[in-house]
Amino acid sequence: MRLGAILIFTAMLALLSGAAEEKVYVVLLHYDSEGFTVREVQVKDGYAPDRKMQQGSLKAELISEQSKVIYGFNFEVPLLLFTDTAQGGKMKGSVIKLNETDFVLVVPFHEKASLRIQDGETSYVTPLSPESLTRRLVRMGLWLAAGGVLFIGYMFVRKRFNEEEPPNTGRQENPYQMPPGQY
Repeated sequence: MRLGAILIFTAMLALLSGAAEEKVYVVLLHYDSEGFTVREVQVKDGYAPDRKMQQGSLKAELISEQSKVIYGFNFEVPLLLFTDTAQGGKMKGSVIKLNETDFVLVVPFHEKASLRIQDGETSYVTPLSPESLTRRLVRMGLWLAAGGVLFIGYMFVRKRFNEEEPPNTGRQENPYQMPPGQY
């Protein structure tokens, strides 16, 4: 009975800890002269950045199935690469302007949402699929099962070592010793 209560409490604790986490989309984008291409979309645990101070000429919006804007922000494609080199004991900095780049946008999770990126007159829209959410639930179930197996193993070993041992009389028995009176 006590073991069952502990297992139920452990399972509820694991589920509640997973429910408290916030989910986000991590969208890997590629930018080149032809525009934006989505390389990968993942659903992960985490928090979307605070976008109160928005800078940039591009606009990203998370839109619902009904085309309502759920979340939006401005951003700039990171095409500048800053480098520092040491020459003759002095640091020298330079900037490399890239023609294409890969970068990540992190946006809040909303089921069945799409990401719209507006580049002036051009608009790119990509649906965001929550396929990774299923993998997350499977992974949480596997961790819960592994924890349960370890806990049951611990309880089994503990019970085996706590079984009552025969009392120690202080006399060590010799298996080769004959019982008294049998010489």
